[in-house]
Amino acid sequence: MNECATVLVIANAIIIGLGTKGKDVAAEFYHFMKRRGNNAGTIPVLAFDYTEKSSDGHPDLPAGKVVRSHYNKARVEKLRALGWLWNIPKAIWTNEEIISQNVGAGNQPLNGNIAFKIHYEDIKQWLDAHIKLCQNHNAQRKDAQKGGSARRLDEGLTVYVVCSTIGGTGDGSALPCFEAIRDLAEHHNERVRVVAFDLALGTIHHFNGEQAIDNQNTVAKGLAAAHLGEASNLQMPGSTAARGPLVHSVMINTNANDHGEISTLRDFVKSNAEFLYTVLCTPAGEAYRASVVDGDGGTVLDKVGMKAIGTTGSLSVINLDGDKILQFAAHRLAGLLLHVLVTASNALKIREYINRILRALNLLEGLDVSSASQFVLNPKDLGGVDASAFAQAAFQKALRGYRGSRRREEAARRLGLMEQRTIPETYAPKIRNQADTLMAEGWKGIQEVLAELDRGMSGPADRGVALEECQQDIGRCRAFNRQKLDRLGTDRQAVQRRVGIISERIAKNARRFWLWRWIFKLLLLRRTRHFEDDAARVITLGVQIAAHKALEERVYRPLSELLVEAARENQEVVSLLTECGHICTAETQNVLHKPATEEAPLGVELADAEYLDKAWPGLLEECNGLEELSQRLARAFRETYPSPQKLLRGKPEGILSSLLSAGADYFCAAVGRLNVMDAFNERYPTRDEQRAAVMLCVRESRGRLKEAEGEDSLQERWIKIVMAQSRNDLEHLESLLAESDTKWGTWKPALSGESKRISFCQQRAGISLASLYKDGGKNGNGKSGKSVRQRAEAGPDPVTALQPGLKPTKVDAEATLLKALLLEMVDANGGETATLQLNPDDEPFTLLGGAKMLNAMRRNYPQIVRIHWAWARYLTRDYKGFMKKLEDFRGNGKDVPATVRDAISAAAVERVAEEARELHRYFSAREDD
Repeated sequence: MNECATVLVIANAIIIGLGTKGKDVAAEFYHFMKRRGNNAGTIPVLAFDYTEKSSDGHPDLPAGKVVRSHYNKARVEKLRALGWLWNIPKAIWTNEEIISQNVGAGNQPLNGNIAFKIHYEDIKQWLDAHIKLCQNHNAQRKDAQKGGSARRLDEGLTVYVVCSTIGGTGDGSALPCFEAIRDLAEHHNERVRVVAFDLALGTIHHFNGEQAIDNQNTVAKGLAAAHLGEASNLQMPGSTAARGPLVHSVMINTNANDHGEISTLRDFVKSNAEFLYTVLCTPAGEAYRASVVDGDGGTVLDKVGMKAIGTTGSLSVINLDGDKILQFAAHRLAGLLLHVLVTASNALKIREYINRILRALNLLEGLDVSSASQFVLNPKDLGGVDASAFAQAAFQKALRGYRGSRRREEAARRLGLMEQRTIPETYAPKIRNQADTLMAEGWKGIQEVLAELDRGMSGPADRGVALEECQQDIGRCRAFNRQKLDRLGTDRQAVQRRVGIISERIAKNARRFWLWRWIFKLLLLRRTRHFEDDAARVITLGVQIAAHKALEERVYRPLSELLVEAARENQEVVSLLTECGHICTAETQNVLHKPATEEAPLGVELADAEYLDKAWPGLLEECNGLEELSQRLARAFRETYPSPQKLLRGKPEGILSSLLSAGADYFCAAVGRLNVMDAFNERYPTRDEQRAAVMLCVRESRGRLKEAEGEDSLQERWIKIVMAQSRNDLEHLESLLAESDTKWGTWKPALSGESKRISFCQQRAGISLASLYKDGGKNGNGKSGKSVRQRAEAGPDPVTALQPGLKPTKVDAEATLLKALLLEMVDANGGETATLQLNPDDEPFTLLGGAKMLNAMRRNYPQIVRIHWAWARYLTRDYKGFMKKLEDFRGNGKDVPATVRDAISAAAVERVAEEARELHRYFSAREDD
């Protein structure tokens, strides 16, 4: 069969290129067909990309078109308000701002999703036309073959979706694209096969590996839900067929090819387009196409050198090459493992070794190796050690010791649990054995870390006690959980929860000794000439160790001695200590010369000055006290951030949070020389942005803020002013502004304008707040009253300027609940209750009708404060949107259970509308103040 004839056979195929890489592959595929003399119009191509450059399209696609999206942030907010956004997990995009200076969605799936939805109807219309052509083609071929049997290959349409799941447009637009294909397939009662080519460019992409895996999981789940095959619990509305309209879906990772490492994007696009051409237009692809039609995930693929590495029902994940570790979505293979392949000098041997491990582990069933690359040093740090041997040892270590140190929701996936509620009787022993294996291997990893520690340093005196305690904990946990798992039987959800608990307990013990591993690594680094390169992240972790109270006595003494010794050997370490310990927060680590790559093992923030003083007594003594140390701090701060522009590479509010929480006078010198206020004004020019940033700073630092005593320094004023803002203390704020000197610069008018907003919100929102208390505000005798909660806490009254004569009313409480409902802060379930939990650290409380609702709101004053302030902020941004929501609520357009709706009277609705109008008039009249 010649190639042209093959093309005619597979005329029922469509190429859809999503995103920059997908679009390029689709265009390159067209060129391959032209160069080989094929009719390029036989297979229609649609290329979709989000781009601001009008000349970035590919005019060489006569059978398709390039759809460009132009929109702004206001459009995005509007779509969000309408509920038109796809529900993508927040963890897989960096932020919600539109990137206009780059081509593509810039690693933001949300943007690509929005762009696709804007053109959703146009794209769906284009697909609809080609599905009709497919049906006509099938009818003609069947008429021509009445004497024989029609080819199975021509009984349906095959849609090849080419996209990248490590960027933005591809993963964002893939989900609605699958949805459109599914809907059209059902509408036309047509069999459609979806083949998704996942262009995971691991060797040259610069995005986070964990995020790439999350994106791939999201796309794979969307494809699995869209094809509605035998593995899905969903049912297609109105469909009576045993299987969904998408008879088989395949997700192919094309990260590897037959030409070795991919060095450039052009080679990557060319190799993938060539493979696509081979699959569609050559006899060599016949076996592959037949396997897709027959629903075979793997056996037939071996004939053309391709292997299936994992299947989930009708969704297959296919490795095209077998030589290279690929990221795939059916199981949680870590993208960070590619770091081994990139940095090692002999990548081919490492690939062969790792592939043998993966095959021996039965295709990664129940395995998580995402922490493997954290133990792989750059070959230059090994001093001539064979990179291949080192990578093998590091990979083995990760397999043995850190399979259990993952989050609870991942534990079930690692153990191979599916979505069914009941575990087969034959599968229950496997679950119990794997859980017990996790416990045993976690303990082996801990023992290995301790053995390394013994070889590298003597360790603390109580190491034996700690080892015994950990061993006892592991033993008790193992025995307890085996009993639990035996009693749980075949209840899949119960076993899933228990496995999560096991994983968390292992993680707690493993991380406890993981800290010692990094102290050992610091010792190793001291013996190499690359100590300065990696000292920053090791010392950063050391600061976290010293800051953690539970480990303070056990860790800070040997750590401080080690750091002081390193500082004596190299004076540059002093600057590193300053930079890591005193300046950087989790938000500003990207400004470091070599930022940390590991997770914070204990989830604690960097230490404040009090703990740092304890951690480094020798360093303070060497500097002859705080005065000399302050000079070194200021010098290091200026060298690290010589200009506000460099400072703004991070988040200024994170730096302000560190300064506010430090509580040490020598920070004033660093702040005074850098002038953080000017940098902050440059980053946040408007009053709303400044207020939001300062309030964020307050939330991050509130747990460590203290009223400073003694000299009224610049830092102390900051603390007082921000604390005054946080509790809406208007009188205190005005007095602080009055005594402020020229140091405040442009901040004084900005804070003065903020005081006006505080005044109005206090008068309006404060009225509702006070009415929630039985004796709120001032009573009829003119004496101040406090709630039961306030009297018990013996703290200051947060509302200090309330109007006299207020009495608690049910309308005020109903108005507060209505604001929370309209802002979607309340989860109304079953028509009986509305559960409110604005802060994950707070316990949720239930709002009921009548007096019960009033009492519940009285007991949760902090939550009510958040409701009113969130309402005021929302109103300043989108007054019309809020009023529209209010009108929908009046007209029963809001989807709220009847019981909750009945708890809100018409008077409360009118109260909220009146406050909104008055607040809007107030802000509009003072917009230019």
